Amino acid sequence: MYGKQALALAEELNWPRGQVVALANAALCNNVLEDSASARNCALRSMAIARNINDTPGQVMALTKLGYVAFVSRRQKMEARAYGTEALALALRINDKKTRAFAYMHMGFLLDKKGEFNDAVHFDSLAIQLFDSLDDRYSQAGALCNLGIEFSMMHDYAREVEIDNRALTLLTDYDSSEYKAITLICLSDSYYQMHDYTKALAPCLEGLAIDTRLGKKSIMADDHQRAAMAYIKLGKYEEALRHTNAAMELEMKIGDLYGRWTVRRLQKRIAKHMPR
Repeated sequence: MYGKQALALAEELNWPRGQVVALANAALCNNVLEDSASARNCALRSMAIARNINDTPGQVMALTKLGYVAFVSRRQKMEARAYGTEALALALRINDKKTRAFAYMHMGFLLDKKGEFNDAVHFDSLAIQLFDSLDDRYSQAGALCNLGIEFSMMHDYAREVEIDNRALTLLTDYDSSEYKAITLICLSDSYYQMHDYTKALAPCLEGLAIDTRLGKKSIMADDHQRAAMAYIKLGKYEEALRHTNAAMELEMKIGDLYGRWTVRRLQKRIAKHMPR
């Protein structure tokens, strides 16, 4: 709602830079709401206006949103990499720390998804340093979240726990942020991999609560399955069943056949421990 109001106000004031930012933010919001078509359209409009007014930071912002939507929602890896490379090249031409930091962070994200974890760590570390110098706690937490995921993919779960807790400290004032939800779920996954199922449960449930407020149905279904797995390990089968039932309800609404299959597998495990 506020994003639409911001865009309407920028248009009313004939303020192109405001339109660039509002549309880029709308792209991210629509992507969170799993509306990839609207997200891409907003990012393309943002890019067109930024180019028209020769706004390089705005172009970098729009390109990173296009890359994110291309990869996360549309699974277009080559297209996402092209957007990311163009964004980084533009960012390196100007003396703007924040623009450069976001370009580094976006490149780290793309390299992570390609499995090039050491290079991803390099770019995210550069982003973290710049965000820290700018005292941008929210963006620094986002880069830390990405960095933690990279160490998790390299099976260094203790390091990820350390990084995720640093990010959560920075996110104290952002109770309903996507970064906080992702960081909590990653922290939960690391504790689970370390076989500390009690510690895995609390961040999982907190992340689920945030994703529920954000209305992210597919992520909520995954969160419920994570909670069920932790409860199974703790021998709390009724709680596990409650979460698998919630996950199945969401998977039915989404129409995800693979998701339903994974939930059924969990339910079969639980059934072995339930009274007949």
